[in-house]
Amino acid sequence: MNLAELCSAISMYNQFIITTHLSPDPDGLGAEIGLFRILKAVGKDVHIINAMPYASRYQFIEQEKCIETITEKNIPILKDPDWKFILLDTNDINFIGAMAQYVTPENNRLFIIDHHDMPSDQNNMLILSDYSSTCEIIYSLIKMLHVEPDALCASALFAGIVYDTGSFAYSKTTSNTFETAAALIRYGANPSHIHSQLYESASVNVLLLKKAVISTLELFHNGEIAVLMLPQETLKATKAELEDANDIINMPLQSESVKISVFLKQESHKQSRCSLRSKGTINVASIAQDFGGGGHRNAAGFRSDLPLKVLKEKILKHIESQLDKL
Repeated sequence: MNLAELCSAISMYNQFIITTHLSPDPDGLGAEIGLFRILKAVGKDVHIINAMPYASRYQFIEQEKCIETITEKNIPILKDPDWKFILLDTNDINFIGAMAQYVTPENNRLFIIDHHDMPSDQNNMLILSDYSSTCEIIYSLIKMLHVEPDALCASALFAGIVYDTGSFAYSKTTSNTFETAAALIRYGANPSHIHSQLYESASVNVLLLKKAVISTLELFHNGEIAVLMLPQETLKATKAELEDANDIINMPLQSESVKISVFLKQESHKQSRCSLRSKGTINVASIAQDFGGGGHRNAAGFRSDLPLKVLKEKILKHIESQLDKL
């Protein structure tokens, strides 16, 4: 499916439910808000319904409260076949939690818009892996629909692009990314305010969390692999949220010798999350895929039911074997 085909499909239906992955980040949230406001502008009935709340630090993206979680009130439309789903920023329904029980390939209700490198085998997918972010894709869709975004839409999309490009530094940042950002500024996005909200609004709890995580730093394979760990006990002690730790993974890459940064987080007593970042041509997406995950060449991840220490040993062994082949 391409952008034109997606526009045509959208024109065929009137009722949409927008959703994104678990632990929504600014790209997922910004894409949801942006698409919600545009579909509303062209006369569609739209709900945003996610499986879980987003981190409080991202409240600035949702300036007009419109994001719901699953409740008894919205279950009827989740089950109603006249409502079509649009899944954003992931192409794997295993990553959308309790929403997956309503979004199945068989019910022909699902459209996917994503920029990650590993497409699934679903129909009605718009996968543009050369785009920096899902928010950048949404802006291209907006242009094709010939609708002008308002300031709230532009701000949400700009926040997602800034976040997913690492402030326009990651490898998938292109001239189109900058052109999109410039257009969103013209429509009302405020770069200084958005940067401040993303990177200069942390609580003291977040600083304590970062201090605790950095203290777990270990280096392996002659300093080429950095590993950080975040057990549940640290979250409880610092009273921070899991998502508050997301950007810590990039810190070890400031070292010239570190090629891959690994961040192991205990989401619950039954599940852990492994985030991977790399420099240059090292493809961590392929590593994540070996563990049932995915992502981009330089930014990927997966979930596991293994304990943190066991997962650490397993992922380290796998990464070291991959580096030895280079």
